[in-house]
Amino acid sequence: MMVLPVSAGGCVPGPGDDRSPSQTLRYLICAIFGIICLLLLPGAGVPGMPAVESVCPIVALPGLFGPNGSSLIRHWIKRDAEESDEEDDPKPRVAGVSVEAPPDGHVPADNRTSVLVRLENVPDALQRFDVLVSPDGTAAAPSPAEPPVDFASPDEIDAPVSAEGAEAEGVFPDFSLPDEPPSLASDDLPAPYPGSLSDEELMQILEFDDDASSPGIAELDLPEEEPVPVTAGGDERPVESLINDLGSDDAEVRGRAVGAIAERGADAVEPLVRALALADDRRRWCVAEALALIGEDSIPALIAALGDSTAQIGAAATLVRIGSPAVPPLVAALAGDDGEVQFGARYALREIGDEAIPSLVEALDASERSIRRSAASVLRELGWKAPDDAGAIRYLVADEAWLDVADYGETAVEPLIRILKSPDKEVWWNAARTLGEIGGAAVDPLVGFLHEADDEIRPLAAMALTEIGSPAVEPLIGMLSVPSLRGTAAAALVKIGEPAAEACIRALDSTDGEAEETLRNVLGALGEPAVPALIQSLTSGQSRIRSRVAEILGRMNWEPWSDTERAWYLIAREEWMELALMGRPAVEPLIRTLNGDDDRVRCEAAATLGEIGDPAALGPLVDALADEAVAPVAADALVAIGEPAVAPVLEVLEDGAGAARENAVEVLGRLGTPEAVPAIVELVRTGEDRLHRKAVDALIGIGAPAVDALIPLLGEEGDGQAGATAALTGIGDPALEPLTGALGGENSSIRMGAARVLENLEWAPEGGTEQEIVYLIALQRWPEVVSLGAPAVDLLTARLGDPDEAVQAGVMEALAGIGAPAVPSLIRLLGRKELREPAEETLVAIGEPAVEPLIEALDKTRLRKTAAGVLVRIGRPAAGALVPVLGHPEIGQTAAGIFEAMGEASFDALVEALGNDDA
Repeated sequence: MMVLPVSAGGCVPGPGDDRSPSQTLRYLICAIFGIICLLLLPGAGVPGMPAVESVCPIVALPGLFGPNGSSLIRHWIKRDAEESDEEDDPKPRVAGVSVEAPPDGHVPADNRTSVLVRLENVPDALQRFDVLVSPDGTAAAPSPAEPPVDFASPDEIDAPVSAEGAEAEGVFPDFSLPDEPPSLASDDLPAPYPGSLSDEELMQILEFDDDASSPGIAELDLPEEEPVPVTAGGDERPVESLINDLGSDDAEVRGRAVGAIAERGADAVEPLVRALALADDRRRWCVAEALALIGEDSIPALIAALGDSTAQIGAAATLVRIGSPAVPPLVAALAGDDGEVQFGARYALREIGDEAIPSLVEALDASERSIRRSAASVLRELGWKAPDDAGAIRYLVADEAWLDVADYGETAVEPLIRILKSPDKEVWWNAARTLGEIGGAAVDPLVGFLHEADDEIRPLAAMALTEIGSPAVEPLIGMLSVPSLRGTAAAALVKIGEPAAEACIRALDSTDGEAEETLRNVLGALGEPAVPALIQSLTSGQSRIRSRVAEILGRMNWEPWSDTERAWYLIAREEWMELALMGRPAVEPLIRTLNGDDDRVRCEAAATLGEIGDPAALGPLVDALADEAVAPVAADALVAIGEPAVAPVLEVLEDGAGAARENAVEVLGRLGTPEAVPAIVELVRTGEDRLHRKAVDALIGIGAPAVDALIPLLGEEGDGQAGATAALTGIGDPALEPLTGALGGENSSIRMGAARVLENLEWAPEGGTEQEIVYLIALQRWPEVVSLGAPAVDLLTARLGDPDEAVQAGVMEALAGIGAPAVPSLIRLLGRKELREPAEETLVAIGEPAVEPLIEALDKTRLRKTAAGVLVRIGRPAAGALVPVLGHPEIGQTAAGIFEAMGEASFDALVEALGNDDA
């Protein structure tokens, strides 16, 4: 026969009568109760101490006192003292009043309730608190063997979340996929209470207040001896009768009833589940305990009861109490379309915690979509982390977070291909779209899958390839040779559009038969987007390609839409006089023809370019100086064009050899003007040693017109920079103004080079402090910049986002050295995304002087989050200044979040504030 403790009834025994104990007895009871609490307190929340398996939440009562346990005893003693001062009160006090309101909802006028009866209500009140705080300030987590059971009433579950909790959850808002269908409804379950129990909260739970109308400890009629265990006693009464005993005021009766019901096993489950929905609060606790004692036999009925709103909370809490055996049935209950059952099952699985994780992970591969998504949701709420990428992808697929799956790239391809091979048609489309998001890594697996896919899934795989675009074009063209895939591949190529045109044109040279005809049809179907690629192919030296392209354009009834297209058409027909008459519109097509492989056509093109005389033809004509077949014609054309030919001819001196160099020198001898400066500057950058020296001398001789072209070379390394420095130094005074202007440029190397040239010229700043600061920043003399103080702040912050990491580091160091004067400017930069990180680092380096302005910045919604992050990083120096902000109506929550993020760094300030009456 099962022996149950008195608490097995699920409720603490109430007072037996209305007798008022003597004053001495009251103090004796207080002393005994206090000693018991002190003995129990050291074990509360101690790691390694075995958890007591209780069937009644009242056993957790010692934990209510936490680190402030003595406060409750002092409260009762105070209340007793106040009672003794009211001896003239004409109204007698009542030792105990029923905790349940009359049926009509009326509450007695004196609103007093026995302390022990109030303690019976502690489990209901505690549904708001997931954890209690141990004396060392850490959360006492429930034992893995006994997951926490959250017995809450429906009203409490539906209660609105406090503003404090809402804002805290919003700090770290959670991230979702906008283009997918709506996700499953999120669990609307009670969140853990955000803090530990204070004395005031404990008083509210026990329904104590500070007025003298509530009963003191002296008014309680406590039993004089420790209750002894009661046994079920072999009670053979019907289960319904035993369930009625669960509502008895006698704990011994309730204990026997729970024991007797538990011995009935599965036979008692159905009436107990019915009782969950109908019983009052005290009896419901007892019913839940009885079901928990029955164990696995009660699971199916409890899961079914999750769909009953009146029994849902009790059923869920009992399933949590049962623990691991209830997990597989609860996972199975996630299927179906009963939202209430799914809600209760998710809640129970979440509360069971770590013991449910293996089954939930296994459920990620379930065939039912609702099970997969619910399992992923519960795992997320439990803080589960996948052990590897494969596990993470399983989780994200189950959660249908497709964009996150795509982030895994090639690793996610094989799992997604497996989905396409599965019978789960609901997720085929999303898997295909995700493969399209992954891109090139998915091409080969998709092509391989297409060879074995049936007609139903094949269009989705082709859709994925069209999403990928250009990387899929070549494989799709290869599939045109497979008769069974030809239609699918052609449709995909047309869908890809213009990016497929060029590859299809190239493939015309390597295909024949039906595949070639399909390519022609594809290009024709592409229509207008394919025309530029087709026109471009007219420049090909391969007659086979040219003729086929012309045929395709003819089948498309194409007509030239512009002069450029007409020029290409005339080149194909070799009508050179017409091209010369066209003038400039024909230049670009002629230039491209000049690079062909037909020497006769190339010479004709060069001569035509000379007749047109457009400088745009200089580059190709200069290149032609190296080709003996067309060099004489090209040289004549360059002379005909005139001075614009100087620069490109000079480039030949760098790359040419033999005849090309001779032809270039001849042309330059005939032209030579200041407009040749860019070409000479290029020689300074890349020319051989002899040409380099000659180029520097030439530029010094040209003087001021060469300065602007030389300054960019200061930002380069090697001969270009050295040559530019030498040339600018040799030019002298005419270079001063452009060089001072370059001090404010964006390129740090150019700034440095310009400053060094100015230094070589013994130049001194004449524009006041600002010009001096710009000069020193360019030279990166940071200590001297710091010595100039506040005037340097704006110029330094302007360089805070410099792409040169060395400059950025120097600017941050200088701003930190300047200190407080730099803080306002840095705080303003927190609102600029591209400068936020260096600004944060600099403010952290400044430290305490930045604290007050940062606290003021918390008032600005746009800067609040970033400013809070900087304050957290500043740490201890910021903690003291943040204490007064805790009471601020708008940013108090933010300050509390900062303290929480600071951790130990905030302890001293918070402890000091506890002793400050003004804090």
